[in-house]
Amino acid sequence: MQIDHNKFVNVGKIAKFFDESTCLQLPAFHSLTGCDTTSYFYRISKTSVFEKARTNKSLYLLEQLGNERTLDEDGEASITKFIHETIYSGKRDDDLVTTRIRHYDKL
Repeated sequence: MQIDHNKFVNVGKIAKFFDESTCLQLPAFHSLTGCDTTSYFYRISKTSVFEKARTNKSLYLLEQLGNERTLDEDGEASITKFIHETIYSGKRDDDLVTTRIRHYDKL
């Protein structure tokens, strides 16, 4: 994969480094955390979210993203939980809105 005029990423090495489950979640992760058609979360690094997701094993929450044209309620709840707990580091007893307000108050 080419990332610059003379720089390439060895995708094969990346695939060998991560387990199969993680590799299968990368497209969903990329589309949710910022890509050509989706804006990134303000002041939240994709790299830090990825490391946090790998550490707390929350990538599984993205399994349903992209499997069907629409998400059912369980899929929507999983993605909301991923955003709330992994991206915004929300507390389990808070809802997403409360967590986002706390996050933006810190800025």
